Amino acid sequence: MYRNFLINKTKFYDNKVCLNFIGQTKSFPGPYGNLGPKHGYSSNVLQNYHLSAVKLNSELSQIYFDYFYHLENLRLPINYENNVQKNESHNLSFNLENDLREIHIKINLDFQIGDLIINDHNINYYTFWSDISISRILNQYIGLKIKNNHKRNYFEIKSTTFKRNTQNNFNWVLCYKKSKNELEYGIRILNKDIFNFFNYKYRKDDIEINFYHKPKSFFNMKDSFQDSISFSSNLITFNGINFNLKKSYGEFNFFVNFNYLQYSLNQKFKYLRSSYQLAHGKYKINLISLNSIQNIVSQNFYNLKLSFTPRIHNKRFDFIENIPLIGLLFWNSKKRYKPFLDIDLSYFDWIESGFNEIGNYKLDKLNEPQIYWNYKFGFIVDNFHFSWNHKYLSNSYLYFSNVDSNDIPIHPVGSMSYIQIDWRFND
Repeated sequence: MYRNFLINKTKFYDNKVCLNFIGQTKSFPGPYGNLGPKHGYSSNVLQNYHLSAVKLNSELSQIYFDYFYHLENLRLPINYENNVQKNESHNLSFNLENDLREIHIKINLDFQIGDLIINDHNINYYTFWSDISISRILNQYIGLKIKNNHKRNYFEIKSTTFKRNTQNNFNWVLCYKKSKNELEYGIRILNKDIFNFFNYKYRKDDIEINFYHKPKSFFNMKDSFQDSISFSSNLITFNGINFNLKKSYGEFNFFVNFNYLQYSLNQKFKYLRSSYQLAHGKYKINLISLNSIQNIVSQNFYNLKLSFTPRIHNKRFDFIENIPLIGLLFWNSKKRYKPFLDIDLSYFDWIESGFNEIGNYKLDKLNEPQIYWNYKFGFIVDNFHFSWNHKYLSNSYLYFSNVDSNDIPIHPVGSMSYIQIDWRFND
């Protein structure tokens, strides 16, 4: 049975202190009943607990303390051959923000202690992050930012300690802002390598255009499910263009978004993501697509979603508006509840594409495209949100994981339905 339980509590005190707690547990289903830590069991595969305390000394000074606990009893996402994993970690964070007239200072210190078990490997690790940022306004249009990000890892595998200075990232950024133009140009030093980067934005009325060029560093374990564990680092430069348009025509709201991304490894990769949204009163239509551009392997994804309130208000139907379930459709503004219906349709010909933790690119292509649709309906009453969900409706099983040694897709996913209740507390 699929279960996702989330609880959130926030408390404010008169001495300008805010406490916030978030807890989450999740269990996964599956047609074979083996998507849990052991066959036939899937209780609380994933658990997360976060406690945050914020102290507001003044409008210009804030102090944050955070504690986060994470536990996963299974490798996520699921892999058929290697499904023995347990990861438990404790995380502590301290943040300070302070404004001194024309200078803004931000300090962030993070600590993580964890235990990672992967198949026959038991890895104890300790990670320390330090982020320091100083911003200064030079004049009406120009500002200066200096950032230093440092990350250090310690791994212990079979009583052997590996000391790793994973990344030292120093940034010097010159900022320019005038009228409709914003430009950031900087120098980045990643360990001993020097790179330049920029980010330019142009805004006019309902249009926003963004150009960027930035390098990103990757460092982590590789081949973690093999007989031995090693480490790798990689650096990839990303170039992109973003375009946003928002328009309103009376009661109609129209939104268009385009994102172009290009990067190079042993070959060039180009992608275009587009989004279109049209909203009018109780109706909303959204279309999202992600397509490769002249890549060696073609990738295509489309999703069409329709959201609306199926309400009918006509005096001729007054005699049936109080009938259970059917009467929900005959809604008017005087009633406490509000019905809704969401329908979406998806098409895709690949299941995984992108970079892992060490910057290696991976693409899993499907032999045939897959199409499925979801729907959910329900109603909202005050702080309660009731819905019936039905997902992955298709003519055949869907596959969201790799193939096995016989080139047969594993863990097929069939349609699933469930009741969802969201309850929001305001006190």
